[in-house]
Amino acid sequence: MEGPDCSVDNSQPEKICLLNRAIYDLKQPLQSWNVRLDKMLTSVGLKKFNNDPCICIKYKRNRIMTIIAVYVDELLVFLNDCSEKGGLKVVFKNEFQYLDVCITHYCLGINVERDRVKGEICLIQTL
Repeated sequence: MEGPDCSVDNSQPEKICLLNRAIYDLKQPLQSWNVRLDKMLTSVGLKKFNNDPCICIKYKRNRIMTIIAVYVDELLVFLNDCSEKGGLKVVFKNEFQYLDVCITHYCLGINVERDRVKGEICLIQTL
């Protein structure tokens, strides 16, 4: 990395510039995004899972209906009632710009295989 031309002192080329703040300053935008996401998820009835705050769950009649796993800026959405899917997409679309991949095949080093006939999802992690 090179400093701006005005910062170069030819008599002392070994000196470097001291940054007063991070170049990309990502911490604040991620925190504000997370606050917005939390508000949006609670507005649709999701609650953070006690053992893992990156997992949000919505119950309906004592059955888990929706699970959303959050990893940085990616979400995995699991539903056992497809009628909920359309409403969630509308809420997400109104709040965020997002890419809907629909079917996940790979996430965080884990292969996701789905058998719709058997109603099974298999997670495979290789070392």
